[in-house]
Amino acid sequence: MYRIYTEDKNRSVIFSLCSDTFDSFTVIPALGYWQGKPEDSLVIEVETEDEIAMQKLAVAIRKANQQDAVLVSKVESKVTLIRC
Repeated sequence: MYRIYTEDKNRSVIFSLCSDTFDSFTVIPALGYWQGKPEDSLVIEVETEDEIAMQKLAVAIRKANQQDAVLVSKVESKVTLIRC
């Protein structure tokens, strides 16, 4: 699973970029700190092994939000999709 941490702005653009890249993702509102100052943030989680797609998405989000950087983390996870 990958997570992208970004400033919470341009939500419609961010959501469009995510849905153009992946069929499923989760967005979690958060309070982050950048250079000691608080900012409203979003954590975007995607269960994928496609590192290249995640890097491209992170770059697109960084550009859309006009940020110096966004944080991308890879989290080891074991998932099971339950359908009833």
